[in-house]
Amino acid sequence: METKAIQFAIFDCDGVLVNSNPFKAEAFKFAVRSYPKEDVEKLVEFNRVNGGISRYEKFDHFFRVVLGMHRERCAVEVDKAVVEFSNFCAKGYQHLEPTKGTRKLLECFQLRQIPCYIVSGGDKQEITGWSIKADIFHFFLQIYGNEQSKFDAVHDIFSKNDYESVRGVYYGDATLDAKIANQFGIPFVFVSGYSEIDSGELVFNDISRQVCYLSEVISGFS
Repeated sequence: METKAIQFAIFDCDGVLVNSNPFKAEAFKFAVRSYPKEDVEKLVEFNRVNGGISRYEKFDHFFRVVLGMHRERCAVEVDKAVVEFSNFCAKGYQHLEPTKGTRKLLECFQLRQIPCYIVSGGDKQEITGWSIKADIFHFFLQIYGNEQSKFDAVHDIFSKNDYESVRGVYYGDATLDAKIANQFGIPFVFVSGYSEIDSGELVFNDISRQVCYLSEVISGFS
């Protein structure tokens, strides 16, 4: 799609704008390091195949489903694990630069006055802090984090703007990104270079295009 036809662009963050998936996997391990290794690996795998949902949901699955904890104790352990996880991530994000092609693509959209959004399952404060440090915060009209679901975030974007879904573009690296794009009828670009899944794990019809890095997208614009 030529940029002149695009009304808006949505970006996932982890694995698209920043190669943070590896250290986040380590953050999950760190947060539950006192539990049996085989159970911890189940959490890591659950995180891999469920990219895009919040850390709260992932830890809830770990304690409630994997370990079978009672609801009250589960809630306490989730809160503790989230704090450990968030502290680990806060340190990790400080050293990460935007992925290959990110800045040039955002500059391209800015030049053409195409509004850009981040829709992530990550913590909004972490994402905002990182984007400011990486000097790309100013490219985004709004950042959505795990204060709501990705579906609700995209719904909010449409509720506030008169966008045509087919004139948007959604850059993601997770199954949930493809699903959300498909639900709203937004052309989807699967960014595979830093993804923890491959295209075979997605429903084929959900993928409008596949690229390895965002740098490949720029060359396609006229």
